Amino acid sequence: MLSLSVAGTAVNPLYLFAGGILVGILRQGFGQAANLFMVPLLNMLGIPLNYAAGAGITQNFSNSAFTCLSGNPKKHSLRRVGFVVGLMGLPGIIAGRMLYIFLAERGIAAPTVHSAYVLLTLFAAFGYMRHWRTYYRHGYFEDNPLPPFGLRWRYPLAAPGAVGLKHITVGRVTAVGLLLGFATGLLGLGGSFAAAPLFMYVLGLPAAMAAASSVLPILIIDSAGMVSFSLTGNLELLLVLVVVISVMLGDKIALFFPAEIRWSNSRLIFAIVLAVSAAAEILNISGSGMPAGKALLGACTLLVAIISVNLLITSIKHSQRTAQVEEKPVH
Repeated sequence: MLSLSVAGTAVNPLYLFAGGILVGILRQGFGQAANLFMVPLLNMLGIPLNYAAGAGITQNFSNSAFTCLSGNPKKHSLRRVGFVVGLMGLPGIIAGRMLYIFLAERGIAAPTVHSAYVLLTLFAAFGYMRHWRTYYRHGYFEDNPLPPFGLRWRYPLAAPGAVGLKHITVGRVTAVGLLLGFATGLLGLGGSFAAAPLFMYVLGLPAAMAAASSVLPILIIDSAGMVSFSLTGNLELLLVLVVVISVMLGDKIALFFPAEIRWSNSRLIFAIVLAVSAAAEILNISGSGMPAGKALLGACTLLVAIISVNLLITSIKHSQRTAQVEEKPVH
């Protein structure tokens, strides 16, 4: 067992390391929705919720820092918008931490955070299921993560990429920053999960521009979130090191997978794994944390195994076709 003296607990290092690798692989393969697994999984494995959230936000910060310092993503597109969103996220982080402390004093912080993760995970599962259904019917995926609802609201959502810059207003930019900061402070989720969708549907940016513009605010919000968790004594250094290293290793492993995995039927299985995660969270609330954590680890492992087998079969078929072409005589 790995003893975590600051957190006052001990965990199985094999489960911890395997969980980080799986989250890294799934995040590289299916996007930032895989971050929804990290904090609940750490808590299910026996780590107190506040330390699990601290490790989650630190892992998100390391990923956002690497993204920001690495080459191009369109060199961060609308930087001024991103910078303002990041600054507006700072009071949101403070509000989120204050609410967590307020709820913790009344003994209801954990159920509140777990319930929020259940709702977010089910929402993400719905989105991936909807994308898979479009792929199954039409053979392609649409770029937008949400259906075009809300365009007739009094305060409508933006249609991504179709409205120019008219939705980039002070009020909307402030709202995006506050929401990202609040989720970071309360849940330890980090800005990467919701930044691009909010940039698309609140500010009206097309998908590629939204992803690029969200790099800077994610870095600002995640770094401030990490500092806030550190100042409240909710960072366990050994836990953070294991999580960061294992997730980075999973990211590197997933680079061997072709990009096509996110545009295939494996997206349906990922949606099912998200639903399993929501069910595991409910079990965790009821006090069955370790069995729920093992079930979630098993579901993630099964998804990665299915992807690996599909890749192996595809590689063998490709090699056979190549050999057949080479054997044919040229006339």
